[in-house]
Parts: sequence; C-alpha cells; structure tokens
Amino acid sequence: MRKILVRLFQHFLLSLLVGAFSWWVAKSWWWVAVGMAVNIFMDLDHVLEYVAWARRFRLGEFLLGRYFKEKGSIMVIFHGWEYVILAFVFWWLTGYNGWLILAVAMGSHLLFDQLSWDLYPLAYFIIYRAKNHFAITKICRDVHPVK
Repeated sequence: MRKILVRLFQHFLLSLLVGAFSWWVAKSWWWVAVGMAVNIFMDLDHVLEYVAWARRFRLGEFLLGRYFKEKGSIMVIFHGWEYVILAFVFWWLTGYNGWLILAVAMGSHLLFDQLSWDLYPLAYFIIYRAKNHFAITKICRDVHPVK
C-alpha cells in the first residue's frame, strides 16, 4: 500500500510541474488547473476498466492492480501516445497554446508511467494494444497471465 501512495504522490508532483509549465505558457490559472487535471485524471481509465471487469468494487483489489493480471488484458483507453501526437499537431497547425498544454500534460504522464513500469516500448500506443488484443503479455514484460 505504501508503494501505491508513493506513486500517487509522484503523479501529484508531476502535475505540479505541468501546472508550472501551463502558467509559463498561458499565464492563466484556468490552464494551470486544466493541465494539472488532465495529468492526474488520465488514470480514471483504470477505474472505468476495473468497474467494467469486477463484480463489485473493492478498493484494495483496485489499488493493487492485480485485476489486470487476472483478466489477462489492459485497455487503459486514456493512455495513448496518439492523443499526445494529435494535440501537438493541432498546436502546430493552430498555434493555440491550449493544445500544447494538453500534449505536455498527457505526454508527461505517459512518459512517467512508461519509465515506472516494465513495459514494451509501444505499450502506450492504443493501436499497438488493439492490434495485440490488449493482451497483458504484449504490454508488460514482467507479467504472465493467470492460468
């Protein structure tokens, strides 16, 4: 449980950095809040996935994340480099700094997660996960499904 709290705190610290970046880019408290919220709430896809899988919600089971291994797949639909790429393209085409803030908020979260877990390099591309039927063995290097 301590490890989970440390990871949540690390995500919070990362969101503060995103908030500082947002202020630097937009000089707007609105964009600070948006950047921080996007960075943190990307993990809501974990809740959605757990609720869709579990018969009933058990906080401990959810926080430990073992359900991924039990079901043998990981969808996490908000975790996708495709969104980051699209936001950067929109920023490049429009020059609107809101797109840049969204790209940095999402990208920093994904980069942190990618470096924190033992994942295959393409694990956070939705297209890659879909092509591999969201199989945990194609996403996580150190996890083998329960048989």
